[in-house]
Amino acid sequence: MRGQIAFHLPGGEVAAQTLDLPEIDTLLQQLPVTSTGHVWGEEIYFEITHPIPTGKKTKSVNIGDIAYWEEGKSVCIFFGPTPVSRSSRPEPYVPVFRIGSVSVDDSSMKALRDFEQGMTITLDNRDSY
Repeated sequence: MRGQIAFHLPGGEVAAQTLDLPEIDTLLQQLPVTSTGHVWGEEIYFEITHPIPTGKKTKSVNIGDIAYWEEGKSVCIFFGPTPVSRSSRPEPYVPVFRIGSVSVDDSSMKALRDFEQGMTITLDNRDSY
């Protein structure tokens, strides 16, 4: 199942799609999830209710990628370089499991860049709001 999802941030909604992977069903079944967001460079991450099974992990992500960080039981949104990046591309601290991507249009990128440590983030099905 490929899911249309959305991140609801104080600065606006960011549309996203999940990859067509069976592991992601565990994430989609627990939606909506509301959590406190954390910022690490140009990455937002937040803990989800239940861990999801992971497939192949990678440290190679692109701007707009969504990933699951198993050790932190968190969903991550990469929208620019992180503190460990060696270029303008994002780089996770440890390998992550890619689960989808967000829209990288101007309004989405503004909402992501305006997000601050400790703000609330909600992940839900795209058509729920």
